Amino acid sequence: MSDIEEIFEEAVPEPSKRKKQLSQKQLDGLAKGRAKVAEKRAEKKRMAEERKNFDAKMIEQKVENRKKKRDIVKSDEEDEYRRQLELKSQNATKLQNFKTLRTKYLKRCETAEDFDELKSRLDEITEDDILDNDRLKNKLIKMLDNYKK
Repeated sequence: MSDIEEIFEEAVPEPSKRKKQLSQKQLDGLAKGRAKVAEKRAEKKRMAEERKNFDAKMIEQKVENRKKKRDIVKSDEEDEYRRQLELKSQNATKLQNFKTLRTKYLKRCETAEDFDELKSRLDEITEDDILDNDRLKNKLIKMLDNYKK
């Protein structure tokens, strides 16, 4: 066993030598390089932060633009609906006025023949004609010209 102990004692490595001492110039160069790398790393980090902020601003701006468009569309829809309601009201008024005039002139008829003839001619006037003033005027003028003969 003494042989085995001798083998293990020989296999023990020698302590390593101390690191070589760097000169001041080498230390300065190493510090410069590390500072340069740290500066590049900080620049990359700053650029990434700026890009992130820019992207966030762009997204915020897009959202804001969408909201503005929706508000504009919504207000346009509301205005359009209001115009439609006004138009319906005007159309209803025109139709009612025409019905009143029609009844008034039909009541003026003295005979059943006159009543039937006038009623058939007034029945030729459609709702579209009543709502379009020019078409109504032309139809009435044409009817009166035929009625006078």
